[in-house]
Amino acid sequence: MARRRKTLLELAEACAVPTRWACRSGVCHTCDTPLLAGTTTYDPGPLEPPSAGRTLVCRARPETDVVLDQ
Repeated sequence: MARRRKTLLELAEACAVPTRWACRSGVCHTCDTPLLAGTTTYDPGPLEPPSAGRTLVCRARPETDVVLDQ
């Protein structure tokens, strides 16, 4: 079985990067973060997607290398 890509939140936690979050389902938007470069995907998608140029780190999975703002 292929290993599933981790979410940006899981990657941040594994690297001890402080990250805002309150859920892991894309509902509350606490983790809404500027996406400066790269692309992400959602599987499953959030109930309400973030605005352009932003990503929800609790659900987002990187498709390419990404650069996030705080």
